[in-house]
Amino acid sequence: MIFHVVQTGDTLKSVTLQYLYDASKSSKIRHINNLISDEISIGSTLKIPDLFEEEKIDPNFEGAGLVIDGKDMIAIPEITITRAVNAFAALIDFELPNEQIFRDLIPPFSYVSIDGYFGNEILFSGSNLKLSAENPSKLIMAGKGSCGILTTSNIPLSAYPRTKYNMSFKSISKQLCDIFSIPVVIDDNATENANKKFPKFEIGYNQPVSEVLIDLARQRDLILSETPEGDLRVSLDSTEKKDPILNLVDPKGTIAFDSDKLFSDYSCLRSYTTANKTNTANAKIDIPIFRQKTIEQQKRNDGSSKSFLDSQVKATLIDCFSFAVSVPYINTIDGNLLKEGEIITIQSDRNYIKNPTDFIILEITYKMMNGGKVSDLQLFPLDWYKGIFTKFWI
Repeated sequence: MIFHVVQTGDTLKSVTLQYLYDASKSSKIRHINNLISDEISIGSTLKIPDLFEEEKIDPNFEGAGLVIDGKDMIAIPEITITRAVNAFAALIDFELPNEQIFRDLIPPFSYVSIDGYFGNEILFSGSNLKLSAENPSKLIMAGKGSCGILTTSNIPLSAYPRTKYNMSFKSISKQLCDIFSIPVVIDDNATENANKKFPKFEIGYNQPVSEVLIDLARQRDLILSETPEGDLRVSLDSTEKKDPILNLVDPKGTIAFDSDKLFSDYSCLRSYTTANKTNTANAKIDIPIFRQKTIEQQKRNDGSSKSFLDSQVKATLIDCFSFAVSVPYINTIDGNLLKEGEIITIQSDRNYIKNPTDFIILEITYKMMNGGKVSDLQLFPLDWYKGIFTKFWI
C-alpha cells in the first residue's frame, strides 16, 4: 500500500494521475479512503490502491488491458499493438513510469510474458524484447509474439532431407514449427487446402522459415498469421467471399508508390508513373532473383506458371504500395473488432479515389489511450490482392 500526504495544489484528479496514471480511476482512491466527494484536505494522508490486483477483469470491461508476468495492471498506459496479414509476429509497445516497482517487475535481459487485450479479446501474447529508460521518467517497453522467431531463424539442420516428396502444407508447417515448439492452428475452412500435397518440394539453404512457409501458403491460397495466444494460424484466403465491414468517405490517409521497387511490366502502375520516373520503373526487375524463383517453382512441379507469376506480382506490389488510414475507433458500429484481412470500402476525393473501391486490411495498429482509441490501417486494393491488376484511381 502506498500513502500520499496531500500538499498545497493537490486535487483528487492530480493524485490519481500521479499514482494510477488515469484520472478516471479516482473512484478507487475515494472508495479505499471512504471519501464522500472529490474534496481532499491539505495535510491529510491518502491510501493509494496497489497498481496490481489479483481480481479478474470485469467481463464487460471495454478498455485496454495489460498483463505483465501474470499480473493485471489496473493503471493502463498508452498501448500500441500491431497485427498483420502474412506477418508472423504481433508487436506491442508502451511506456511505464521509471519507478522501482516496474524495474523490479521487468528486469533487463529477461523474457517476461506480456499480454494485451481490448475488452474480452486478447490481441497480443508474447515476451518483452526491449526495456530502456530513454526518457529519465519513463521505461520504454516493446514486445514480440512467439511466432516472431520464425522470421529470424533459418531452416535448421533437423529439416533434412531438403528434398521432400508428397508432403502437404499442413505436414510441412507442423514439421518446421515443432522445432521451435510453436503450435500450428488450421482454420476449419482451410483444412482442405492445407492438406493438398506438393509432389516435390526443395528447401533452399539459408532460407528463413517465414519465407518458406509464406511462399508455400500463397500457392495454396492460404494466409499465415499469429493467433493472440502466439500460435501460427493458417487461414483460407477467402477475400472473394467477404463483404466490406466499413464504408469510409474521405478518411485521413496517404497513398504512396515506391517506383524504384516496381517490375517493368506492371501495366496498372505504368499509367501512374510520371515521365521522369518511367525509365526508372521499367529498369527495376532483378532478373537473376526472378529466374531463381521460377526454377524453384518448376522443381515443385505443382501449380501453373500464371499463379506463380501472379503471386510474385502481388508480393512486389504489396512491398511498393502504401495506403495508410487512421480511424478514431477500434471496432465497427456493430461492435466487431477491426482485424487484419477484413475488407473496407473507401471513396476519397483527397486521394483521387472517385468511385467506391474495396481495400483489404494488410496491417492494423491498435492505439489505446486514456483519451480514446485509434486504429491505424495499412490497406491494399482488393482487386490487386485477387490478381486483377487494374488502375483504381481517377
